Amino acid sequence: LQGNPSYRINVYMPLGKKHYWKANLNVLFGTMSGYERSYTDTSKNLNFIADITSFGINFEYNFGHLFKSERMVRPFLSLGAEYFTISSNNTDLNNNLGAYQYFPDGTIRISDQITQRDYIYETPIQKINRFGNDGYSQGVPALVADIGLDFKISNRVILKIATSLHYTFYD
Repeated sequence: LQGNPSYRINVYMPLGKKHYWKANLNVLFGTMSGYERSYTDTSKNLNFIADITSFGINFEYNFGHLFKSERMVRPFLSLGAEYFTISSNNTDLNNNLGAYQYFPDGTIRISDQITQRDYIYETPIQKINRFGNDGYSQGVPALVADIGLDFKISNRVILKIATSLHYTFYD
């Protein structure tokens, strides 16, 4: 999988008297993409791009007990659950010359001409049935873990910069 930027809108409620914990409700918008390249089994050469949206809840810990004074920047960890929806999921199977053929020497060809992928994801994955699947669910439950920094803009606004791991229960 390739990492792509995503955007999350988050509303939180502090928990406890010292506000070391927060309960968060959020919505995330982004794009997910990936590819697999095999030189020994060319049937495994697959790629995709998908637009995703998720709705989630998590609980965040901000290490408040380590900082005695008010800080403008504070690290955090969070764990939660979410529900992903996939609005489009496409693959790049051909270019304007025809369908890609992957060869064990690492080249991509159309007929006998060496070519390159055009990275135009023109084919909906649901239209191909490469592995005998009848389809897949476009909604996926997941667990999420975040680590990052909170930048305090005001008493009511915080900018978060974080990285997240989303563990889904389906491929």
